[in-house]
Amino acid sequence: MEAAISGFIAERGREPSAAEITALTRETRSFKLKEISTPGVLARQRAQLSRQELLSLEEVRNRALSEESVEVPLGSSEKALAAARQHLFERKSVLAGHEILAEALNQNLADWTEAGSQPS
Repeated sequence: MEAAISGFIAERGREPSAAEITALTRETRSFKLKEISTPGVLARQRAQLSRQELLSLEEVRNRALSEESVEVPLGSSEKALAAARQHLFERKSVLAGHEILAEALNQNLADWTEAGSQPS
């Protein structure tokens, strides 16, 4: 984007207007890949990672798929959901269920360190 603005200034001898910056942004933006499959997207993403990053990613994946699980004591899940509902509904009037679940998990993530641990 900066190169496009510099080129504009060099060519025209003035700073671009807001509308011209918008046009330059559109012209320099890479096109979205609309016709790419999920495996194609994954292959492109993996190609951007170093070997060490790939190994770390594979380790995280394997741990997530292992049989280890976090057991949440009954009661704390209800509290987490109530807090998430209260927090989210302050900002929105309509939410999908997965948004509430995600917020409940995000707010309480720090309380769970290892499989089967109790909140601190």
